[in-house]
Amino acid sequence: MAWKLVMPKLGLTMETGKVGSWRKKEGDEVKKGEVVAEILTEKIEYELESPADGVLYKILVQEGEEVPPGTVIGIVAAPGEILTDEDIEKLSEPEEPGETEEEVPETRTPEKKPERTRIVASPAARKLAKDLGVDLSRVKGTGPRGRITREDVLKYAESLKKGVEAEKKPQVRHERRPERFIPFEGIRGTIKKRLTQAWQAPRVAETVEVDASNLVKFREKVKNRWADVKISYNDILMKAIANVLKDFPYMNGIVQDDGVQLLEEVNLSMAVDTEKGLLSPVLKNADEKSLVELAREARRLVEKARTGKLEFQDLEGGTFSVSNLGAYDIEWFTPVLNPPQIGIIGIGSIKERPVVIDGGIHIRPTVMLTLVFDHRAVDGAPAAAFLKALKDYLENLREL
Repeated sequence: MAWKLVMPKLGLTMETGKVGSWRKKEGDEVKKGEVVAEILTEKIEYELESPADGVLYKILVQEGEEVPPGTVIGIVAAPGEILTDEDIEKLSEPEEPGETEEEVPETRTPEKKPERTRIVASPAARKLAKDLGVDLSRVKGTGPRGRITREDVLKYAESLKKGVEAEKKPQVRHERRPERFIPFEGIRGTIKKRLTQAWQAPRVAETVEVDASNLVKFREKVKNRWADVKISYNDILMKAIANVLKDFPYMNGIVQDDGVQLLEEVNLSMAVDTEKGLLSPVLKNADEKSLVELAREARRLVEKARTGKLEFQDLEGGTFSVSNLGAYDIEWFTPVLNPPQIGIIGIGSIKERPVVIDGGIHIRPTVMLTLVFDHRAVDGAPAAAFLKALKDYLENLREL
């Protein structure tokens, strides 16, 4: 008996997934539940497990290829089982509509109706042909029953390229040899796309300096109150932001093409630095959680982010973002919007600084907060009112 390895549907918005790497080679023994391939999507990296004990009989989608969900990317067979080309072709049919067979009319003659020939090609081959502008009817397939593969398209495109280059005079170019190349794919690709979107928005930044005297006192009082979690400044600041957002609903929502969608839930996207890039897991209903509940949930999400175990539901639904670089001794910075959200707050380090109080200079712990917001959704004065309210809340902090 043979089993399919299928590109999974990881979230409602997923259109394609990429095979990042195969952990096994064709012919290698696999166990049920053992990871055989790493799948890359825009939001997460997913480990695809074998559905049964056996051997990895056939790899149908190579590393780096991008295909729709439902596409069969490999086949696991029982030890010693032999599959014919017909068996493989039948097994490789997508479980969801992911491969179509185009009909191309042959040259028409007045004497008879146009005949049609079917072009059978893999989803990856179709996508590559579209990207390169290749006519699939001119490509000879080498797969089972003449099926056109991605490699067939590449060879045909390369032959066309060589023909064009042969007509050009060769030019001598000096190129630097790169030490390392990091492709924009998976999480890195998502960061590139989202930051490009954020930079296109008409954004405004506003900064306030907050007297953190009461914040420091409050943290000293509660940091060791619970045995299982030590309360951090970031926990307190996120809880304060969530509480103040409830009084300023115009800051809590997302920007759409035709308007602004304000949301009842306060779901904070929390910037987390990982080895594979910046991730923003979401603290759901942050305003309704107690301080310790929020702290526990934050630790759980940070651990999942740094061990590569985040799921789609951990990353979806954010209504406002928080980014804290205080641990890196950054005094203040301008964070980048997390589209389509309206706003994000950047938190700097808490330091003792000179402040003027009643005409005299005093040394107080202060923290810089920078609010960046989408000016299409909020004007400068209402955004400033929200930031001032947060400043007042923190400077008069007693309980959360």
